[in-house]
Amino acid sequence: MFLLNKFTAAKVVKMILNNFGLTDRYISLSNKNEQELKSMNWEELENSVDFVTGPFDAIINTFESYAWNENELESYLKLILNCLDVTSLDVKDSDASIQKLASKILNLKSTYPSVPSVAGICVYPSLIEAASKVLNETNHCLVAVAGGFPASQIPLALKLREVEYALNKGANEIDIVMPLGKFLAREYQLVYDEITQIKKLVGSKKLKVILETGELPTPKHIMLASKIAIMAGADFIKSSTGKVKENATLGSIYIMSLAIKDHYNLTRKRVGLKPAGGVSTTRQALKYIKLVKEVLGKEWLNNELFRFGASSLADDVLAAIVESRIDPVNSVNYFKSNKGY
Repeated sequence: MFLLNKFTAAKVVKMILNNFGLTDRYISLSNKNEQELKSMNWEELENSVDFVTGPFDAIINTFESYAWNENELESYLKLILNCLDVTSLDVKDSDASIQKLASKILNLKSTYPSVPSVAGICVYPSLIEAASKVLNETNHCLVAVAGGFPASQIPLALKLREVEYALNKGANEIDIVMPLGKFLAREYQLVYDEITQIKKLVGSKKLKVILETGELPTPKHIMLASKIAIMAGADFIKSSTGKVKENATLGSIYIMSLAIKDHYNLTRKRVGLKPAGGVSTTRQALKYIKLVKEVLGKEWLNNELFRFGASSLADDVLAAIVESRIDPVNSVNYFKSNKGY
């Protein structure tokens, strides 16, 4: 057990890596310039991702066991809410239910004047227009999952048409799923080309690439998938669809954070990060906040570079803000009570 009153999580992580002699092996491409990286073939890239799992549990435990002090707690609770894409990806969703959910987002500050707005709403392409009718004149993000979500098992031409449809209906951010079948078959060029074509269509709007980390067999696969998505133009990498057994974990987000840090060290370009699926409590969300702060830095702690994708988290963090405590006694059903089914 590490005593975090003596060491920050960052110092503990560095100490563990140094003790195992792994610091340089975790961030394996930082000694290459951008042109050298682009000229690598896929086999070279695959071989360069030398991810060793020796101290992994010890590193993650530093974030699991971190204790928050009261002075910083309120600001981080509000940060969680402000970085939240309120998500509804249910078979029962309808225009009416999504408009009611969007109205809840619109009226959040009038109901709870002391809280910030959420980042946005995340829905299926067929429902983005309903959300847009309520939120179009606001600063909220209108996020559509597209490109054959959640399995990514339709032809690229159809993916592009669905993305175009979502954009035409008002989406200003697109979340797609990396084609895992191709990735696991080591067809990396096809994966790269698909993402680059979708990014070209999305243009200046944000493209988030979902890695579905719970379906990737090893940390090396997560690191490699992260790097390919980033190289192909992803503005964000996102952990999960929320539709498989294992979704966001501290371990997967830690690896994705390292890939983002590697890219920033190499190019000075910042890529965003989105834990999604399975993050339902404030206590869980705070662990991700601490991880990102220690690995990537406080520059990532805003909704331009960090998001949560969740449905039930919004009500839990609202209750936590109201009571100024991580584990609130009384529940809040602000969002849940008005799904409209």
